[in-house]
Amino acid sequence: MNSSKCAFGVRADDFLGFVVHKKGIEINQSKTKEILETNLPSKKKELQYLLGKINFLRRFISNLSGRIEAFLPLLRLKKEDVFKWEPQNQKAFEQIKAYLMNPPVLLHPLRNKLIKLYIAASNNTIGSMLAQEDENCVKRVIYYRSRVLNFAETRYHPSEKLCLCLYFSFIKLKQYIKPNDVYVYSHFDIIKHMLSKPILHSRVGKWALELTEYSLTYQSLNYVKSQIIVDLILDHSMVEESLNADIEPRKLYFDGFSRKNGTGVGILIISTKNIPTKFKFRLDKLCSNIEAEYEALIAGLKILLELGAKQVEIKGDSELVVKQLTKEYNCVKENLILYLVTSKELLKCFD
Repeated sequence: MNSSKCAFGVRADDFLGFVVHKKGIEINQSKTKEILETNLPSKKKELQYLLGKINFLRRFISNLSGRIEAFLPLLRLKKEDVFKWEPQNQKAFEQIKAYLMNPPVLLHPLRNKLIKLYIAASNNTIGSMLAQEDENCVKRVIYYRSRVLNFAETRYHPSEKLCLCLYFSFIKLKQYIKPNDVYVYSHFDIIKHMLSKPILHSRVGKWALELTEYSLTYQSLNYVKSQIIVDLILDHSMVEESLNADIEPRKLYFDGFSRKNGTGVGILIISTKNIPTKFKFRLDKLCSNIEAEYEALIAGLKILLELGAKQVEIKGDSELVVKQLTKEYNCVKENLILYLVTSKELLKCFD
């Protein structure tokens, strides 16, 4: 331990560019002043230098990746390209400066207190907020994280973006999260699906597997009382539109199978933009092939409702299930009646 870099028995001190005191962690005013008084960049290197200063304060800024998105085209310029500071760049810079005029005071993580993780996603960014209630039962921010999605990730289904956000947040904030029980809050219940079902297929399954070492509990964000949560939702508000706007029906393909070693369910959802999302998992109970088909259908309908879908086009390879839904066949077996009733009740939620 280097004694010159340590301080003991002090009420407040400047540590690694931040002011640490009893109430929390603040930005050193000199760091803010450098950004507020900086000259507008006239070339790419100056912009990189400015963004480096801003990025140093990223833990204090909600959705920083979204706020600096306007600068990305300038950062991609080649040597022969002309650097031009556009009005949208100036607007983004002014918004960052306005935010830094009154940045939040971050809370020190408190032991033996519940930690809450709020996650959100937009078309091009994902972001999260780690929060906890202080000694006065006031919800306070511990850390903000965000990042820009690459081109392939921007094509993910909105539900997959939220799952990626959860995985990204736990990887980056594991030093805060691992010793504690964590409540995960999201405006969309697809996160509950990821945490509660053993998805064995696709990238979502890999992310879910990585999260098994943590103690997670899902909580739906049905109502919002805290301003910091409102700000996080507004910073990523584009996802709500993309999840809830159904111009064309989404397509649901379902398949179930029953074998000696267990029952499996496969679901394929085609979005309104023709982007496929696959789900595949095993059931804890044994059932017949027809019951497995119904289990797949019901699971798919629940996922679509959690996504906010209003219209759906259903396709399956079980003629019996499809024709029972359309009333072409009567359902006479007692073990299938409950499945049929549940499916019809879910279908009533769609237009």
